[in-house]
Order: sequence, then C-alpha cells, then structure tokens
Amino acid sequence: MGQHSKQKGAEFERAMSTLLSLWVTSGKRRDVFWRTAMSGGRSKAAKLAGRAGNTAQDGDVCSVSPEGHDLTEAFTIECKFYKQIDWAATIYGHDGDFGRFWRQAQRDADNASKRPLLIVKENRREELVAMSSDTFELLFGRVPKPDDLQLVLPQRQVGLVLLHNVLTIDFTQARERLHGLSRTRQRL
Repeated sequence: MGQHSKQKGAEFERAMSTLLSLWVTSGKRRDVFWRTAMSGGRSKAAKLAGRAGNTAQDGDVCSVSPEGHDLTEAFTIECKFYKQIDWAATIYGHDGDFGRFWRQAQRDADNASKRPLLIVKENRREELVAMSSDTFELLFGRVPKPDDLQLVLPQRQVGLVLLHNVLTIDFTQARERLHGLSRTRQRL
C-alpha cells in the first residue's frame, strides 16, 4: 500500500472517529473516539504472541472517553476508504474488495468477542455501514425493512446502510439496547 493510500485511510479513520463522537454525544463532543494505534495492530500482535490483547484497542476506531465505551465494547469498528470497490465481484459471490473487508471485520470481531461494524467509502460516494441484521436491530431497535438497506448480500449475511441513516438514530436509545447486550454477555 502506497504512502498516499495509508494517509488517506488514516484521514478517513479520523473523520469517522469525529462523526461517531458527535453521534454518541448528540453533537456535544468530537473527541470521544480516535484512531486505534496501528489500526488495531498492537492488540493483534499481542494475541499472535499468545498474550491477551486489549479488546478496547481492536479495530480501526477506539473509544478514548467513557461516552464511547458502549459502542466499542459491543463492536469492532473497521474503516475502509478505497478509490474504487469491486462491488460486482461481491454481488456475484466472489471475494472482491468488500468480501476481504467483511472477512477481516468478522475475524477481528470474533477474536474480540464483539460484533463487526464496517464503514466503507469509495471516492465520490457516500459512506456505507455494513452490518448483520441482528446488529441493525440492536442499533435501530427494529428489524430492517427493504428500503432501509442499500444492498443486501445474503451469501455474506450482511446488509449495507448509508452512514447518514445510522447517524440519525438516537444513540441514547441504542445505548440502552447495548447495555442489555452487555448484561446478557456478563451472565453467560
């Protein structure tokens, strides 16, 4: 990956951190989330070395303030910004760019005992959030309707939602549902 691509990816992760911060604080703070050191690489390296990784440092975005812990305790957040994404390969069941992104998000989330939340962007296009239907229900408080989703990929059991639609959710209500998930996980 070239230096420009790495810089573009880092800028996108910072921008998504700011948007997520504004979302969870109802527009009050821009600094609740930040890029994870080495895009989660420290946590991954610790796990590969047989040490317990810090699951708060998984993924591309981590919480640096208590207001964001509910989101990062439930999800591993991955961010991908590419010039062009090969959607045709994904739609026809081949791996393609999105397939690789989603597999990485799922693998990282599984390793941290969390759910994947993948934010993807293509040049001159709106950001999309990839999530499973149970994640959609957890955030939105209801089952997805066909017009909620931009694209459904049944072979990957994932739907794509415009980021701005996710950011319209009242996070205080989503936080209650996330607390319920945390309590259920603690009892298991």
